[in-house]
Amino acid sequence: MPVILGLMKKGLEKVLRNLNTFTAEDYEEKRQLLIPTFVLAFLFFFPYYLIIVIPAHGVDSIIFKDDFFSGIFVISGFLSSWFFSRYIKSEFVLGLPSIGCLCGSIYFMLNPEFNELKPYLWTYSKVLALIFGIILTGIRFYSILIVTAITLPFVVYLFIDHIPIFEILERDSVIYMMSLITVSIVYKRSVANHTRRREKNESELLKFSSELGTWKWNLTNNDVYFDARYKEILGYEDHELKNDLETWKNLLEESDFKQAEVAFKDYLEGRSPHYEVKFRMKHKKGHWVPIIAKGKIVERNSQGQPTLFVGTHFDFSILEELTQSLENEKLKLVQASKMATLGEMAAGVAHEINNPLAIISNANNLLRRDPGKEGRIQETTEMVQGSVDRIAKIVKGLKKYCRVDSEMEKKNINIKKIILESLDISSLNSKGTKVRLIKDKLVDQDVFCDELEIEQVLINLLNNALYGSLSTTDPWIEVSMARADNMIEVMVKDSGKGISEDIVEDLFNPFFTTKPVNEGTGLGLSIARGIAMDHKGSLTYQLNDGHTAFVLNLPIS
Repeated sequence: MPVILGLMKKGLEKVLRNLNTFTAEDYEEKRQLLIPTFVLAFLFFFPYYLIIVIPAHGVDSIIFKDDFFSGIFVISGFLSSWFFSRYIKSEFVLGLPSIGCLCGSIYFMLNPEFNELKPYLWTYSKVLALIFGIILTGIRFYSILIVTAITLPFVVYLFIDHIPIFEILERDSVIYMMSLITVSIVYKRSVANHTRRREKNESELLKFSSELGTWKWNLTNNDVYFDARYKEILGYEDHELKNDLETWKNLLEESDFKQAEVAFKDYLEGRSPHYEVKFRMKHKKGHWVPIIAKGKIVERNSQGQPTLFVGTHFDFSILEELTQSLENEKLKLVQASKMATLGEMAAGVAHEINNPLAIISNANNLLRRDPGKEGRIQETTEMVQGSVDRIAKIVKGLKKYCRVDSEMEKKNINIKKIILESLDISSLNSKGTKVRLIKDKLVDQDVFCDELEIEQVLINLLNNALYGSLSTTDPWIEVSMARADNMIEVMVKDSGKGISEDIVEDLFNPFFTTKPVNEGTGLGLSIARGIAMDHKGSLTYQLNDGHTAFVLNLPIS
């Protein structure tokens, strides 16, 4: 019993959902039927009056006069429905012809003389109301119309005595049976229309969003069909390309033909679960269009042999353009992060270069004042050379760090060397502070990486550590290494007491920063994690011994 009640409940809920569904598409479709329905009704009734009623009873008879007068309700319903439906998008407006028929039915019932002559006409008018309701309205209004058509005669009966109650019951039972049948038909049609429209919209949306060209290949007789979009991808109008297998072969890049043939054979023989292959096809303008082709066997004969092969073509040059655009934007962000880091280090760079320049200047003055003193020349030139080397090292490091090319240059390189160079550049920013730089367990170990990108990650971590440690009483930064399985861990830890839990989850989000305005871009950690992932590694935050730490994991060569 509970199962039956549950099914009934689900069925009722489904019906109620459809009762409340009347879309804009439904409305427009129904509205277009107003005039055709009126014309059909007119063509049906006009000969009836012209050939039967008027010759038999005349235009002065009550049958013609009252019948025609009730028809005015129906005509008015159509005219007002057509007029108001342009401005009021409502099921009620589309139901005005049905309401006109019901009004005519009531008029027939209230007129004793007419009812005596035409006792069944008020029932016919209700049937006509239901017919107009089926054609012009949705199931919600139609359900209301049925209830009204059945109950209204009983209300009218309270004011009349020329129609026995059993006649009303007898005729309404006919309306009731008709209603059960027609409401079932209308309901099924309503559900089918919504399903059809949804499937059509989904199909159009899929085709529009994916920009797919479609093809069919009859494997029995080798007939081939390409749709208009297939040809448009290659720059041709629909009539400009023949629908045959040779067309495809001639446009296909020769070296890709074998690959497509192998993919098809693998699919047919069950070695591949689906047919999918990439190849190039010649555009009408002469360039090559990269295509992803997918296909599926949709028909087989009685022996199980494939007979119809259908599929799609997708021009993925747009994906290549998008990928290139994303790479360019990524490069811009990387450079912006580098420039921001260099801006933060500007004072340290100036100080670091000014010191050797001052040494060179002083050495030059000494030589001018006393060039002949024994040993002075050698000592001074060594001092100058050391300062020049120092400047060259700083400039070389900055030049490397600001590399603009987008191609990564991965190779096996000593991670200890990268760490030491990163510490050299970062030390420019720590000049004039009391921050201690600690190197712990740095060992020689090769990793397969882009040296400059990993250097950028480490410089970013070191600068963040410097910022975080300055607020502590004994500021320090420690860089250490450890090995775990086939990975090398580089930990950058500082004297800070950790990061608040409410912002940890946002640390690696682009443009998130805890620094004051104009002192950070919020890109550093986001880019650093991206670089680590590009190297099949990771970058994570952890609280290590109560201190802030970031761990860079890289695969060992």
